[in-house]
Amino acid sequence: MTAGPDRQGEAMHLSPRCGAMTRHGTPCRNPAVRIADDGLRPGGEVIRYKARCRMHGGAKGSGAPRGNSNALKSGAYTREKLELYAALRGLLHRARNCLREEGMPEGTETPRKRLRRTSAGR
Repeated sequence: MTAGPDRQGEAMHLSPRCGAMTRHGTPCRNPAVRIADDGLRPGGEVIRYKARCRMHGGAKGSGAPRGNSNALKSGAYTREKLELYAALRGLLHRARNCLREEGMPEGTETPRKRLRRTSAGR
């Protein structure tokens, strides 16, 4: 009896692996969980895989739904806040460059210079 590519063992052999670290420090060799897409496409059924096996969090129904905010605590690291922080950093960077080009008035220090001066004198 020869093993052909249509046999289930061969499909299991070719499927992506879980890869989660085991207690021995080696990656898990179990196959990742297969999720069949309900919509059939002209090329046939589209097969997707979760990243982990059934024992490492890939079981059906595991994980939070997309857009879930149950674990949201402060909102400091949401996409919108991170974009806002990046925009503020850019604005401060442009303001500092503008001050450097125009020249700061005599006797004024940037907060960073003041901070370095006080912490160095300790």
